[in-house]
Amino acid sequence: MRRPAIGLLNARRAAAGPLEPVDELWFRVLSVPLALGIAALFSRSQIGHALQRMVFGMPLHEIGHALTALALGIPAFPLPWFTPMAEGRSPVLTGLLLGAATGLVVLGRRAGRRSWTVGGAALGTVVGLGLLLGAGTARALVAFAGDAGAMVLGTLGVCTVFSGESSRFRHGALRWGLLVIGAAAFSDVASTWWAARRDPGEIPLGQIESGGLSDASVLVETHGWTEQALVGRYLVVAGLCLAALAVVWMLRALRPLLQARG
Repeated sequence: MRRPAIGLLNARRAAAGPLEPVDELWFRVLSVPLALGIAALFSRSQIGHALQRMVFGMPLHEIGHALTALALGIPAFPLPWFTPMAEGRSPVLTGLLLGAATGLVVLGRRAGRRSWTVGGAALGTVVGLGLLLGAGTARALVAFAGDAGAMVLGTLGVCTVFSGESSRFRHGALRWGLLVIGAAAFSDVASTWWAARRDPGEIPLGQIESGGLSDASVLVETHGWTEQALVGRYLVVAGLCLAALAVVWMLRALRPLLQARG
């Protein structure tokens, strides 16, 4: 049997990129479940849950509203506890977004920056699909994207832990802060809707401090969602976020650690 050339194996290893230090891999493996576990414990406490909502959950909640509205061509800006937005779509904003998407694709191809090309294509796709939605559906999606967006953004924050050595997230303690923020925000929202699965009284219906209806009330009373559908859809988002995080954790933390120890 022919033995593979050592030079070829070394070349393949070099092409795969340098391995992360074992200490870094252990940090990745342990930090994510630890952060989520501590955040879940805080959510079980009334005071802890309130702090999670005020400090971590609500900012990402409002950013979720704003980003979704902007992607649909609706001018919006996130503020603490409230996101003011226009009544309808802005052709100017939609044109700017499509122009930015096109520019990213063109510049990415010229500069050989694949991330720019992918980002521009993704932005253009999202904006294009948003144009296919009716006004009512778009408004419902913006309302839903408060808590849903907080879970998605929280998951992305946790995922910065897996950043490569050259990433800006590895500078200082940035990814540590994003890990805490992301885990706390996700737990805040997910625990609310998990509790609502067993007790409909936990659904945040009614009016908010500014006098308007809560997002849940808007979706139920204005857009005709049933309470069961409302809870189920939020839990689907939570499940997808956890599934995606688990896949990234296995690929970027657990598997490399097992390979390094093997």
